[in-house]
Amino acid sequence: MRILTGGGLRSGRKKNHSATLFVRDFSEVDGAQLINVSSCGGYVVVPNAVTYCAVKFYVSAFTEGLARELIEKGAKMRAKVFAPAAT
Repeated sequence: MRILTGGGLRSGRKKNHSATLFVRDFSEVDGAQLINVSSCGGYVVVPNAVTYCAVKFYVSAFTEGLARELIEKGAKMRAKVFAPAAT
């Protein structure tokens, strides 16, 4: 099992999201999974934490949308969002 961690990657002046690179390289690998960490703040707006919730909403929406696209394209990879509780 190979586990890759990290946020955005920089390649010269161009910034790429590591999730996009991971999907490009591993979408046809049996058992490949992209797991992003969100929180309950990705589904409910918490008072005094609007920016935090906005970022977590993005993580949740991006991952759920990517999961649907992978299924529609018949890719072997799966994308999942892990949102255990307030983080």
